[in-house]
Amino acid sequence: MNHDFQIVNHIVRVDGGILPELLAGFECDPESISALDPLDQEPICRIASAAPTQVHGVERQTPDFSVSHVLTLTRDPSAVLLADDRFEHTLVRSCCPAGYSDLLLLAVYSRLAYFRTVFTHGALIRVPHYGGILFTGRSGVGKTTQATLWAQCANAEIINGDKVFLAPSEEDPHTVYAYGSPWKGSSPYCVNCRVPLRAVIDLNRETEHYIRPLNELEALSACMPAVFLPNWDVRLTEMVLETLDTLLPQLSVYRMSCTKDANAVEMAARALGL
Repeated sequence: MNHDFQIVNHIVRVDGGILPELLAGFECDPESISALDPLDQEPICRIASAAPTQVHGVERQTPDFSVSHVLTLTRDPSAVLLADDRFEHTLVRSCCPAGYSDLLLLAVYSRLAYFRTVFTHGALIRVPHYGGILFTGRSGVGKTTQATLWAQCANAEIINGDKVFLAPSEEDPHTVYAYGSPWKGSSPYCVNCRVPLRAVIDLNRETEHYIRPLNELEALSACMPAVFLPNWDVRLTEMVLETLDTLLPQLSVYRMSCTKDANAVEMAARALGL
């Protein structure tokens, strides 16, 4: 039985087994699907987790499509992904849910790269009457903490505390949308929605507390470490970098060093004109 999910306004189709559980909360909404262009109502990719056929003690691993990509995970030797040239058809197999989740992310992101999508590591919030703010920075710097402070002090909604998709608006070339994703790391936040991204705040730990806007070169340097590049395929990497090159000029990027309390919210809100 097939199951359809909506990720970054595109339909992803997976078979039964464990895959639908890993995408829970991102099921297709019939009303939103009916509002899409007829061409967009078709799945952009199909992902299967079918067990290999076994005959006389021999397992057949070859899927029913031409295989151009074979990917494995270093942390899970049992995990393997087989895909066609453009990742329109993918077969994944692992012995554990974490392996399936990682392979599913590889399959989905590899296909979304063809649709001008960038995958980032950060905490995304939606601020009422403003839009989205994405907190980036190295692991442990306080991204989820800042998102939580905004939820407590500014009535913001936390969309995702770890992994976010970015894509340009189809209607307005100056608008970048941030999308929640089914992958959330250790964060409990995982909302299926999109929000116009108004600011990116790169967090840093320094003795001085400040927030300042970054120029184009500084913004690139700040954002690149947060971008998940699909280095398993040169074409995909080039497409993601080209997309990022069109997104960055439309974003307001800041660097902030702050305390982990309400003062940080007040300082950032003033800088953002809130």
